[in-house]
Amino acid sequence: MQALSQENLAGNAFRVLGLPAGAGQAQIDAAARRMRIWTNPAQIPPTPWDLPWLGSLPRSRSDIELAVARLTDPVSRINQRLFWFAENGAAQTAQPRGRIFGRILKPAPIAASAAHPACSEHDAALARLASALIADPQTQSPQRWSGALAAFCESAASLDYREWFVAAEGAGEFEKKAGVEEVLALMNALPGSIAQSLATRARDALDHDRAGACIQLIWLLRAAGPDERLRSKLEAGIGDRIEDLLTARCKGFQNDLFKNIRWENSSAAAAVRVNRATCRRAAKEVRHSIDPLFTALAEFETFEMASGITPERMKRVGPPAAGMLRNLGLGWGRVGQRKKAEQAFRRALRLTSDREMAGKLNADLANLKKTKATRPGRVAIVLVVMAALRGFSTLMSDSSSSKTDTSQLPNLRELEHEREMRERVLQLSVPPAMTPPQGDSSWERFLHSPAGRTPADLRARVRPTTFPFDDLFPEIGGAARPPSTEP
Repeated sequence: MQALSQENLAGNAFRVLGLPAGAGQAQIDAAARRMRIWTNPAQIPPTPWDLPWLGSLPRSRSDIELAVARLTDPVSRINQRLFWFAENGAAQTAQPRGRIFGRILKPAPIAASAAHPACSEHDAALARLASALIADPQTQSPQRWSGALAAFCESAASLDYREWFVAAEGAGEFEKKAGVEEVLALMNALPGSIAQSLATRARDALDHDRAGACIQLIWLLRAAGPDERLRSKLEAGIGDRIEDLLTARCKGFQNDLFKNIRWENSSAAAAVRVNRATCRRAAKEVRHSIDPLFTALAEFETFEMASGITPERMKRVGPPAAGMLRNLGLGWGRVGQRKKAEQAFRRALRLTSDREMAGKLNADLANLKKTKATRPGRVAIVLVVMAALRGFSTLMSDSSSSKTDTSQLPNLRELEHEREMRERVLQLSVPPAMTPPQGDSSWERFLHSPAGRTPADLRARVRPTTFPFDDLFPEIGGAARPPSTEP
């Protein structure tokens, strides 16, 4: 059977030759002779069976010969007849309304034809299925698809339509005729053929990062009504595809994080910037390409549980996913994003069942909590003290002069240097308890003071008694503290 797609329906052999589904061998040969006369396909006269709402109509010389060949083979001819209209009136009145292919579709006039109840029901269901293929190719409306598939399979399985189908095959005077048993066997295989087409579309949706559409297609696959053995085989193939994609992506992101994060000298400003950008990019990719697959895998396991199958796929995907999240959490910890790091570690703990990985994650969480309570490193303290001493030395040199000398003010380069030193201190993840006081503190006022202020103005705003590190460095505070120079 042919795949269920709008392209196959638009390129149906009966449509190419401008014939109904019940046409015989004589009508096929006559239609092909008429069309071979025209060297230019655009000059071929239109037929009542063109049905422009289905899309473009291929009628080159090779398309005509291919259509004749497909209608010569019995199996291909049965397949083409199943997916084509037997009555022109039903095909015209059942066409979908609305804007398709950039143009407004209007109902075409109904052509006179001998109405057959079974054919009318089949044609209406086929037009409904074609409307779903054209208007909703991404299966965003499962209700439309499920209703169209159920109606089409039910109409093709009706006894009246099968009697008409067998009669059309017998009266067609084909060189190679299909027997009754062969016709009925192919018609009985229709639900399985539709299910295989839906499974192919589900795998394509996974390859294009549309995991939600894949789950909807699994629901439609079940609605098509294939036999239990074929359905289980097709669903297992889709589940394997989800598992393989998820495992490969988790391992890929895990390796990328390990290579791109700067583990050594991670407190340097350049390393902090690189690590932050790497973690943000990885978190975005996890949100867009891994989380939907996890959701799809969880939904798929509900299908397996409903069928009595013990779900094991999430357990197999857990270790690579936990390794990826652990590297992401370590990266967030390197840039001081402790909350995000903790979230990544705890999510990894929920996914993994390996004791060794669980032990590593618990140790990472414990280290993260210890890092919260530790004081800043020696390098951070030294940098803060150097910045403060530099500011005090500038102020003391200004206080030795009774006149306001603008040449003694810190120039723009010195102020830029102080700002860079402050940024380096902040990038070293100094805990909030050890950061210089905000608001009216002398250190904050000095670093953010513009170059146009006078030394007297600066001295008026400096309060040496509020220096924040007196308890850590007594030699700086107490007797060694510079005397107040307030007026």
